[in-house]
Amino acid sequence: MSEPSPACREFEQWLATEAAASDPPAGENRAAHAERCAECSRQWRAHRLLVAAFAGEVVPRLSPGFEAGLERKLVSSRRAARPLTGWRRTVLVGYGLAALGLLGGALRQAPLPAVDASAPWLAVAALAAVPLSLGLAIGVSRWLPAPRAGGGAPLTL
Repeated sequence: MSEPSPACREFEQWLATEAAASDPPAGENRAAHAERCAECSRQWRAHRLLVAAFAGEVVPRLSPGFEAGLERKLVSSRRAARPLTGWRRTVLVGYGLAALGLLGGALRQAPLPAVDASAPWLAVAALAAVPLSLGLAIGVSRWLPAPRAGGGAPLTL
C-alpha cells in the first residue's frame, strides 16, 4: 500500500477532529479532494453513516469512581508487567547457576567423545541453547506469585 498523500492526511485529520455529520468537507481543497479520492470519499460516507446511526443515542455518564478504579487497574497491570525484580530476579539467577552447575557436573562425569572445538554445530548449539533456556527461565518466573500491594512484606528467598 502506498503512503497517503498530504491531502489525504489533512482530510483524515479533519475528519477525526472537526467533522460533523451534516457538514460537507470544509474548505475548497478538502471538498475537491473528497470528490477525487476514492478512499477519502469512502471514509466520508462511512463517517456520515456512523454519525446518523448514533445521532439519537445518549452518551452515558461515568460513575464518580470510574477514573480512580481505572487508574488502580492500570497501576497494578504496570506492576505485573515487571516480573523480574526483587526475589524473582534471585530465583532466576539461582536457576541459572543451578543449570550451569548441573551442566558442568554432567560434562565432567559423562564420557564424551572428542569434540572438535572448531566444529560449526557447537556454536550453533550454544547460540540456540542460551536464548531457549533464558526464555524458559523467564516463562517460569512469570508463574511465580507476585507480591501484593499493601499485603505486607513480599516472599523473599
